[in-house]
Amino acid sequence: MSLTAAMLARLREEMAHLGLFAYVLPRTDPHQSEYLAPHWETLAWLTGFTGSAGTAVVTADFAGVWTDSRYFLQAETQLEGSGYTLVKLGVPHTPEFIDWLAENCPEGSRVGIDFALISVSRMSQLQERLEPLGITLEDTDELAARLWESRPPLPTAPVRLFPVERAGLSRDDKLGLLREDMAQQKVDYVLLSALDEIAWLANLRGADIPYNPVAVAYALIGQETATLFVAPDKLTADMRAALTADGGWHTLPYEQFMPHLAGLPAGSRVHLDPARTAYALRQALPEGVQVRKGLNLTAPRKARKHVVEIEHIRRTMIKDGVAMVRFLYWLSRNIGEIRITELSAEAKLEAFRREQPGYVGPSFRTIAGYQGHGAIVHYAASEESNAELRPEGIFLLDSGGQYE
Repeated sequence: MSLTAAMLARLREEMAHLGLFAYVLPRTDPHQSEYLAPHWETLAWLTGFTGSAGTAVVTADFAGVWTDSRYFLQAETQLEGSGYTLVKLGVPHTPEFIDWLAENCPEGSRVGIDFALISVSRMSQLQERLEPLGITLEDTDELAARLWESRPPLPTAPVRLFPVERAGLSRDDKLGLLREDMAQQKVDYVLLSALDEIAWLANLRGADIPYNPVAVAYALIGQETATLFVAPDKLTADMRAALTADGGWHTLPYEQFMPHLAGLPAGSRVHLDPARTAYALRQALPEGVQVRKGLNLTAPRKARKHVVEIEHIRRTMIKDGVAMVRFLYWLSRNIGEIRITELSAEAKLEAFRREQPGYVGPSFRTIAGYQGHGAIVHYAASEESNAELRPEGIFLLDSGGQYE
């Protein structure tokens, strides 16, 4: 029995102990992120499937992973022998996992899901579809993750402050604009859990998630207060002082966010984005708090780039363009003359980028696929698959760089 199959058997034992007919595990984190820190890669650990989009559903006699066409080939390979069946989203007559639950769960059954891994909007869809059928949804509080004995810890990368010379607006400026929007929307607080929104508003960057310059944190903004919930070790005393001096930010430990929400006064009006806020956070708000749902109020402001940001983007594109042109010249001069593989080509492009000022790292894992590998969506070369490039044929290169 494979390790994945063994973990599936253990999960089913836990489900039986809890009286669950089905268990649902989406691939996300408490911030509803697409890219995840290793700590939250539970779906990959449990099933063996490492794609960036997927949901597992487990019952006593069925286990399936739902994913889209980008990952059909990858999932078929990775799920082989795991005990899980690939369920192809978007294929005619294939139900979404919510519809599958509705069709297969008997009346009176209980479905477990970690409320921290399901958005408010997705939970509403589940409730609207399942509850009329007498099916209840229960918070399983990291059921699968608790079986993961070697689970990586929470990320600990330090936060770095993003200078106003590159941001264009200070933290105080951004909070002022947000509070104008809050007054217009008649809300007392804005609850933020989306990491990119927090990074923009607080002018901070991090390295907690591969290929994403964000820090794991929450934020709660009031008309007079701004609180950042982040692991204390991520910030130095000087950083805390800088956050306080520009914007009046107060910091509290990451794990205190939900207890803090529970202490908000009755009658408060709290704005949250239902697509980017975990249902567990909604549940943490006390009775009497009015919840206003809508697109994060920071999102439109973040989307409208400041003139300073636009100029910085232009300069960055020039630097990355130089690196790419140098790579293409090197490739054209050396293909067929020296041994070049998918991995060595990826490494060479990375080397040219590292020579550019301000380079931080790739913006995603480079897709370097020769011949048939180029037809595999999100292909990532490995030592086992590493093909040698030749003068004939097609070489697909999809890459990007991040710069300060």
